[in-house]
Amino acid sequence: RYIAGAARTLPLTPALSDPFSNGVWTGFVQIAGAGPNVVLQAEDTEGRRGLSNPFAVLPANELSLEGMMSSEPVFAGRSFTVIWTVRTSGPADAADVHWRMSLPPNTTLTSSTIDQGTINESGGEVTADIGSMAGGSSVEIVLGLRPAVGGVALALAAAATHADPDSIPENNTATLRADVLQPITITAQPQDVTSTAGQSG
Repeated sequence: RYIAGAARTLPLTPALSDPFSNGVWTGFVQIAGAGPNVVLQAEDTEGRRGLSNPFAVLPANELSLEGMMSSEPVFAGRSFTVIWTVRTSGPADAADVHWRMSLPPNTTLTSSTIDQGTINESGGEVTADIGSMAGGSSVEIVLGLRPAVGGVALALAAAATHADPDSIPENNTATLRADVLQPITITAQPQDVTSTAGQSG
């Protein structure tokens, strides 16, 4: 039989699997619930147990947003890359999908690309009109940013929305944080060289 979940149990079918072959069972299960770290537990008739790797179970037609920085640390005056990913769990298409991010003070947008739709920057706000997303698909937004001032904490807050009701609205927003460092500058100082007649150096 199978037990789904760690802190709580999620309804699962089938409750009993077909026989294992050489210690392995392959098949499909249906979980009537959602959770970020679901673990399947298998138990045989002799009480021996095994656990699957954790995985996420999203509700149907759920929109979510994830972000990552391509490199850390972040230095003032130098560009770095931020990647945002908008996902929809499906099976239905997500209609009228939009994404937005506010530029922090003293930060310039140096480049922007998107897999689908259009992206624009105006008045310190970066926005993307993604349009309709096929169920189970994702759209990647890649930004190049350059902070002008070091010694500050950078916060990049973004949000994604769509036309349909969302069962987990908290995963439609995400914030990335990094400390902006001042680049280290090394200056070589000239040295005095004294020469006398008959000597070189």
